[in-house]
Amino acid sequence: MGSIPQKTACIFVPMILINSISIGQHLYFENNFTIIDSARFEIFYKVEYVEDTLNPSEKLVDQQVLQIGDRYSKYYSTLLFGNDSINTVLEEQGAVNMLAIPKGADLHEVIKDNKTKNITVTYRSDETIFRYSEPYPAISWTIQHEKKMIRQHSCQRATCTFRGRKYEAWFAPDIHIHEGPYKFGGLPGLILEIKDSQMQFYFSCITIKAHNIKEPVKIRNWPYTETTREKLSLFLHRKYRNITEFNKSKGISTWISKNGRLVEAPQDFSLPFNPIELE
Repeated sequence: MGSIPQKTACIFVPMILINSISIGQHLYFENNFTIIDSARFEIFYKVEYVEDTLNPSEKLVDQQVLQIGDRYSKYYSTLLFGNDSINTVLEEQGAVNMLAIPKGADLHEVIKDNKTKNITVTYRSDETIFRYSEPYPAISWTIQHEKKMIRQHSCQRATCTFRGRKYEAWFAPDIHIHEGPYKFGGLPGLILEIKDSQMQFYFSCITIKAHNIKEPVKIRNWPYTETTREKLSLFLHRKYRNITEFNKSKGISTWISKNGRLVEAPQDFSLPFNPIELE
């Protein structure tokens, strides 16, 4: 994978959090990529998820897409992709301030290799783009008898437990794609809907597109930081548990809005963090 020049990064800033620097730092938005496959299908999902478990009624919303190629599948946030596209244009025009990542945009990108049965996951954390690989997860599904119609497809119910959460999925046996959103798959049909038992993560299919002219499946040629799933999870827990200390280690001051005024965040200030994988 080719290397590209190192640049400073634009840090994702939640609405209540303001960092002391925002000019001259940006992610790697340039349109430098490798085509790894061609998508025969694209499945679009509406994704609703709870960021703050103390406020479960407040849900963030994203639109995510699953590209299905002959060998590879790719799953990513269209909100994040659209934001990158705009920032690429801004970069080309010489702008120094970039758009912040939209609230709700998932920072994961999941690529499955159907030949090696391996998954590659990338995750953005400020200026760093982490990447790790793991085998296809062994999801033990229990297929039920219940059926319902979703997007004009007769779907069958299935349940599983996956990394700390219990899920109910509905798959379409007439769509011979053994895939689904995120890392889910392995059922005898495409997963059109899946949610966890606490309704903290809910994926629902909104559109299925079949392409006569196949869409390219791309990977960006970015300077990745290689890691493992376990190390990334630990890093993110530490980051969000004490965002003030995390930013301070990078030379950044953290400010929050309090009673209509900006004040410096306390040393133990934390941000909500509710990962889809709990273990």
